[in-house]
Amino acid sequence: MYVPLRVPSRGKRLFVGTLLMFALFFNSVGTLFAGTTGSISGTITNFETKLPIAGVTVNAVSPTGRYNGTTDQKGFFTFNGVSPDTYTVSFELKGFQPESITGVNVYADQNSSVTSTLQKSLQTIGKVTARGQGGAFQPNQAQDTYTVTTKQIKDLLGKADAISETNLLTRLPGASLDKYGYPVLRGGRENEEGFQFDGIDYVDAFTSQFTNSLTLNPAVGQLQLTPGSGDASTGNSGTGTINLIAKRGSYPGFGSIDLETLLQPYTHQLALEYGFATPDGRISNYVSFLGTNTSNQAGARGSRAAEYTTGTYYNNADTTSRDLIDNFVYKFGKNSGQSFQIFFDNQQTNFLGTYGGSQQYPTNDPLALSQLTAFTGLNNAQFQSTNIVSLLP
Repeated sequence: MYVPLRVPSRGKRLFVGTLLMFALFFNSVGTLFAGTTGSISGTITNFETKLPIAGVTVNAVSPTGRYNGTTDQKGFFTFNGVSPDTYTVSFELKGFQPESITGVNVYADQNSSVTSTLQKSLQTIGKVTARGQGGAFQPNQAQDTYTVTTKQIKDLLGKADAISETNLLTRLPGASLDKYGYPVLRGGRENEEGFQFDGIDYVDAFTSQFTNSLTLNPAVGQLQLTPGSGDASTGNSGTGTINLIAKRGSYPGFGSIDLETLLQPYTHQLALEYGFATPDGRISNYVSFLGTNTSNQAGARGSRAAEYTTGTYYNNADTTSRDLIDNFVYKFGKNSGQSFQIFFDNQQTNFLGTYGGSQQYPTNDPLALSQLTAFTGLNNAQFQSTNIVSLLP
């Protein structure tokens, strides 16, 4: 029996509007953000018969992720929502030799194919197949994308927990620095490139200037560089997009502490990270903190710049930075194929004082007077005969 749905006129407009809102949201949400996870899939066959093997236990393990499953009747397996990293994928089935494949790189928005064969055995022995770490360029991408993994970031910057994103970018194709020292893509301008963090736009909507601090938090697991014109998923950036992929928690948990110090002038750095997940991987959380204190003093502490031309005269004397990140992910649905994510980033950078340029100077300071006269056109006598107290603090 068919029963018509009757909605009052005013309620009808609200009802239709709600449906339209949901339709627009679910049709557009896929293009708002770039993908931040990848997948691993493959087929396992019998070495002798070349037929697929069902029931093979498959495990993919890396420092930031652990995934497990079994092959179906066609010998096929797949892991979706895999955190970008370098994995070791192992295969086990009673009556066959276990096998492991190392160096399986997972990139955001891409599938890593792992196909293998198993041989029958009378006793349990091991077999390991090693893969190369792979280059930064992925030929399977629809557009040229250069991806740098955690290990490659460490190799390029010379150590773990290196914090200069600028140094990393200048080592990738298409990236360089403008005359102000800011990274640009393909010789463009700062407001012609897009910055993202875990697929979330990191660009100010009003000025088109990036709000990225160019500091690498320990949370950064991969960096994606896509030079050239992007589509809607990368903010229509004219010269390209830079996307930082955040780490996720895994089971068992992992963590690290990095403490560095340098004296005269001092630079202190503290980096912490910890990630964990439930055994089934449905709930995971990753938290990291980066704190730095830097003195930019050139010369004795508290002294002014000897020469205006040193390039440090108007620079800040001290810089403090605090950056806290938390990445919570809940997976649900069939084979945990869907996820809900809360991503939190709280960063504050303070530039404290200046190296001479905005300090108060006595009016008989020849260096201050020479600069003030150059700026204003007044002579020394005019300054000394007035109540002007040079530059503001």
